[in-house]
Amino acid sequence: MTSRKNRYFDREDQFRSIVLSNDVDNESVEEVIQFILDANEYDDEQDSVSKDFERKPIKLVVNSFGGVIYDGFALVGAIENSITPIYTYCYGYAMSMGLPIFASGYRRFASKYATFMYHEALDSHPFEKISILKDNLDECNRLMKQYDTILLLKSTVSQKQLDDVKKSRRDWYFTAEEALKYGIVDEII
Repeated sequence: MTSRKNRYFDREDQFRSIVLSNDVDNESVEEVIQFILDANEYDDEQDSVSKDFERKPIKLVVNSFGGVIYDGFALVGAIENSITPIYTYCYGYAMSMGLPIFASGYRRFASKYATFMYHEALDSHPFEKISILKDNLDECNRLMKQYDTILLLKSTVSQKQLDDVKKSRRDWYFTAEEALKYGIVDEII
């Protein structure tokens, strides 16, 4: 759930900030996507009546340990398809699925205390039939490729670096300064 439960885009005060501060799941992502859609709809209306209208960025604060990869990709898609620019902010942590969500921002900001983490996709079905495990592995590999593609397109991180993390079977934690060096963060605030 986001920290502003049921707080969607407000046409009256044009509130343009939303926080994703829990697990990435259907409920938390639905609220953020609805906010993005509402802000874009409002901006589209304003743009159609005023040629001088300038879209103000949406501020999305990401403070998440991650969660469901499918729901996370839905949010990444909404961010990437938003005509109104979305600036992402990380003050605490953007880990696992929180990382590509953060990296999808048009501009990306992090506090000097922010922590980021990348790791291999997880499968939650350890005691299945071999045929099901093979299908799950194929799907995990497909999702992992999408996950990596987001980071590769939005940073200077190399495929070799990501593959090394996967081969080591560890989580890769890095600081805001390191994220700035890799182009995942545009500015430390």
